[in-house]
Amino acid sequence: MDVLTTVLVLGGALGLTLFLSAVLRRLFPRFTSGQVKPVVQSKDHEDLPSLRLPNVGGMALIVTLWCLAGVWRLVWPETSELLLTLTLLTTLFFAIGFSDDWLKWRHGTGFGDSAYLLAHAVAALVTVAALFWWPGDFTQADFTQTATQGGRVLQALNVVGVVGLGLTLVWLFGLTLGSAFSVAVSDGIDGLTAGMACIAGGGMLISLIIREADGELIAFAAALLGVSIGLLLFNQPSAWSSTGTVKRRARIYLGDSGALGLGGAFAALALFSGADAIWLFVGGVFLLDGGSGFLQAKVVTPFFRHCVRLGRYIGTPHFVPHTEFPIPFTATPLHHHFEMLGIGRLRVVWLLWTFSALAAVSGIVVAAFPTFHVAPVGGALLLYTCLIGCAVWTTGRFLGIAKADDGSEVLAVCGGRPYIVFGRPLYRVVELTQTPLPDVPDRQMFALWQPSNRWDVLANLAYAQALAGDQNAARETWLRIPEASRKLRAEHPVVAALSDSPQ
Repeated sequence: MDVLTTVLVLGGALGLTLFLSAVLRRLFPRFTSGQVKPVVQSKDHEDLPSLRLPNVGGMALIVTLWCLAGVWRLVWPETSELLLTLTLLTTLFFAIGFSDDWLKWRHGTGFGDSAYLLAHAVAALVTVAALFWWPGDFTQADFTQTATQGGRVLQALNVVGVVGLGLTLVWLFGLTLGSAFSVAVSDGIDGLTAGMACIAGGGMLISLIIREADGELIAFAAALLGVSIGLLLFNQPSAWSSTGTVKRRARIYLGDSGALGLGGAFAALALFSGADAIWLFVGGVFLLDGGSGFLQAKVVTPFFRHCVRLGRYIGTPHFVPHTEFPIPFTATPLHHHFEMLGIGRLRVVWLLWTFSALAAVSGIVVAAFPTFHVAPVGGALLLYTCLIGCAVWTTGRFLGIAKADDGSEVLAVCGGRPYIVFGRPLYRVVELTQTPLPDVPDRQMFALWQPSNRWDVLANLAYAQALAGDQNAARETWLRIPEASRKLRAEHPVVAALSDSPQ
C-alpha cells in the first residue's frame, strides 16, 4: 500500500475517533462504571462517583473500524475480506468488554473472574480458528505453522507434523488470550492504555511496512494507530488524584470495551500478519503488565497458599491470607504496584510509555534485520528484566524517618530498600505521618529501617503512634490492617497499648 493511502487511513481514523468521542461523551454521559474496588493499602485511593467518566472509548473504536472496512470494500471490493475478518474479530472482543461495561453500569459489578476469562478464551479460540481456516493457503495443514514466526521456530527445531502444528496453535492461542487480557487490565490510569496503544500501533505499522505486508494489514495497523491517538487525546494523563487539586485532563474512559477491543485487534493483526514474535517486542510491556496479575494471582499465590508454611504462624488456629507471604508485587497489574509505591500517576504513565517505546524500537529492528536479531532480542529481554526487577525490588516496606514540612523528624512508611547509593536513596516515602519519634530508650522496638511485611509495618507504626500519645491515629492505622491479619498479630504490643487507652 502506498504512503498516501496509509496517511489517509491514519488521518481518517484519527479524525473520526475524535468526532465520535466528542459526540458519544455527550450522548451517553451516564454510561459509567458503578463498580467500587476498595483499596486498603493506601488512604489516598478513594472511589468518588462524581469523578467517573463515560465508557465510550470502545464505541468510538468499533464504529471507526467498521467505517474503514465499509469504505475499503466500496473502493477495493476484491481485497476487503481480510480487513472485514480483522474487524469482525475485533468486534467479538469489543462485545465481551461492552457486556462487562453494561453490567457494571446497570448492576455495579461485571462478569466474575472465571466467566470473564472464559469469554476471553472463547474469543481467542475463534481468532486462532479463523486464522487456521482462512481461505486459500490457510487450508493447508502446515500453513499456520509456516506462516507464523513461532511456528517457524518450531520448524527450525524440527518440531513438525501434528505435534508442530498443535504446539503452534497452542502458542497462538496463548498469545491471543494473553494479549487481549493484558491490554484490557492495563486500563487503570488515565492515558496509560491509549498511550501504549499508540506506541504499539506505530511499532506494528512500521514493522509491517518494512516487511512489505499485505495492504489490508497495513491499513488496519494504520487505523489502530489513528484510533489510539484519538482516544489518547480524550483520555490524556495528568497528575490528577481524587484528593489533590490538579485538574483532570481525561474526558472519557476506554472501558473494558475499548481496552479489550484494542487488545483483540492487536492480537488478530499479529496473527494474520505472521508477526507474532514481533508483537512480543512491540506489545511486550502490555504483556508484562497483564502477566504480572496472572503470575501473582494464579501462580505465586496458590503456590504459597498450598505448598509453603510460614514458621511464625505454624500452629496458629487463624487463617493465614496470602498477603502474609513474600509475594513479588504490592499490587497488580504492574502499574498499580508502582502507584502504590508512591510514584505519581503521571510518572507511572511516563515510565511505562518509555519502556514501551524502547520495546517497540527493538521490535522494529527485528523486523528490519531478521538475520541480526541477537542484539534487539537481548536488549528487549534486558529491558523487561529491568522492569520486573525494579518492581520486585521495590515490593518491600519498612518504617523510616523523614522530614516534615516544618523540618521536624517524623515517622514515615517507605517502599523499596533502606539503602543510599551514591547519595541516592533506593526507597520512596509512601506515607508521611504527623507522628514524631516517640521518646523511648529503644527505638528499634518499632523495627526502624528494617524491611518487613506491610502489615507488620503498619502495626509497628500504630504502636509508635500509641506511645507518642496519638491514640486516635494509632487506632486508625491498626484498623487499616485487614481483620484476618490483625488476628495473627493479637500479641503485638500495639494491642495492649490500644486496650489500655480510653476509647
